Amino acid sequence: MGRDHVCALTRDGEAICWGDNGDGQAIAPTGHYKAIGAGDRNTCAISIDGEVVCWGRDTGEKPPSGRYKAVSTSGIHACALTERGEAVCWGEQWAWNDSGQTDAPPGRYVAISVSSQIGLDGLTAANSCALTADGEAVCWGYASDGVTRLAGPYADLASAGGRGFCAIHEGRGECYAALALGGATPLGEILVSGVSSNSVEEARYTAIAASSSHICALTTQGQAVCGTHPSEQLGRGTLWRMVPPEPPGSYVTIAVGYHRACALTEDGEAVCWDVIANKVTPPEPPPERYVEVTDGSHHTCAMTEDGEAACWGWNNFGQADVPPGRYTAVSAGTFHTCGLTDDREAVCWGANDMGQLDVPPGPYRAIAAGAFHTCGLTEDGQAVCWGWYDDPGSPPDGRYAAISLGVGLGCAIEGAGEGVCWGFWAGSGDVPKGSFTAIGVGYGYACALTVEGEARCWGPYVGDPEAPPGHYTSIAVGDRHACALTVEGEAVCWSAAKSELYDFGQHEPPTGRYTRVSASSFRTCAVTLESEVVCWGDTNYWDLPVLPH
Repeated sequence: MGRDHVCALTRDGEAICWGDNGDGQAIAPTGHYKAIGAGDRNTCAISIDGEVVCWGRDTGEKPPSGRYKAVSTSGIHACALTERGEAVCWGEQWAWNDSGQTDAPPGRYVAISVSSQIGLDGLTAANSCALTADGEAVCWGYASDGVTRLAGPYADLASAGGRGFCAIHEGRGECYAALALGGATPLGEILVSGVSSNSVEEARYTAIAASSSHICALTTQGQAVCGTHPSEQLGRGTLWRMVPPEPPGSYVTIAVGYHRACALTEDGEAVCWDVIANKVTPPEPPPERYVEVTDGSHHTCAMTEDGEAACWGWNNFGQADVPPGRYTAVSAGTFHTCGLTDDREAVCWGANDMGQLDVPPGPYRAIAAGAFHTCGLTEDGQAVCWGWYDDPGSPPDGRYAAISLGVGLGCAIEGAGEGVCWGFWAGSGDVPKGSFTAIGVGYGYACALTVEGEARCWGPYVGDPEAPPGHYTSIAVGDRHACALTVEGEAVCWSAAKSELYDFGQHEPPTGRYTRVSASSFRTCAVTLESEVVCWGDTNYWDLPVLPH
């Protein structure tokens, strides 16, 4: 299966393709074939006579002559197995994408799989993997550091995303996202929950397929299960997920593309399914009277006038499960939430793989949760941070009155009212001179309120116009937008984005009067005069780590 097209062989050996045909990859030459493989914008097949026939995008080299029994193509390179089981590869060898993916090591193999992926930097990751008769996985190309051999024994394997592979090991699935880094991810950890009648612990698999975005496998009962490729789960979030439909029968083989997967039933029927948006629709906030709101990337929390906290949205790591107690402040991060109790101690809940819950003892008088870390201000104004705070890094020594954390940037207000920032984006825009009373930080973008109530903004993502003139009482900054409340309680918002790609209406507040405001990725939330929480923008909760910058 290719990135956006599908090919299959009929019982008579005819090649049938459908889907994207921009390079002719879905128009199969007339003939009879015994094996077929589809890549990114091209397709290769093995004729009845054992010859390799390819169509669609040119890989830069022609298939070598010979007699073959299996073939796999990535779009920029291809490999085939001779009738003796030797691997022969060909394709592009340009300096910008040559990672040795066509340098097949000697040996005899029973299966072969290749893949590639173009990264955001324009460079291509490509690798090839083959399976020996003894079940050894042999991979070469990108992230393989030469040739990688893993004993297994494996029953099936699939090159995944040009940098690793997935395989069936003793009935269980596992994936290596990057061979050079080592370490297998159990298939059960990346599957979409609720798609298999078997529990993850009990499931056994017979076949596996992979692309740069998704992994699918077949259980011993012929069911399909799918999950997100580990390399796409940076921060454990993903924009799209695959949920296979109920099969009309048992599946016997499966293939995965970037946005689609297909499987064949025992009767030879092809069943395909596409990815779906990985989001939850916004629930109605609990019927309480709120005095504070904090909006995270995937969930929203609010605090009542009695000091009780409630959260809603994504709860895949327990970030919405508020511990019992009363709070004086709550701050929502990406997959965790933190609050301050009545006795000024910090309490955090949710994901803890980066130390987000390893809270140093207080007391604290302010708290701010970032993407994967949190900072609190002690009684004397010192900043204490925990979790993974390499981005934006540790704040400089000092005594602060307020603190805010964004992506690649953190800022605070010193005791005298001056602003100070740190992190990757700290040098991209000078902090304005002046005395400030409030500060907010987004993605490389920060705003603060002067003692006169004027908004001053800085950073590489300052749009046009900047903060509208006016006198404000509070301010909140999201990834590429900001909102402030006027003295009358009206919300004034503006975009800091230089592209409409990030415009979801998060800077277009509904008419009303508000007492508090909080901004995150695609969304802004506020507390009305009636103590209700109102959100605008993209109010669906997407399960992805941060904005695609």
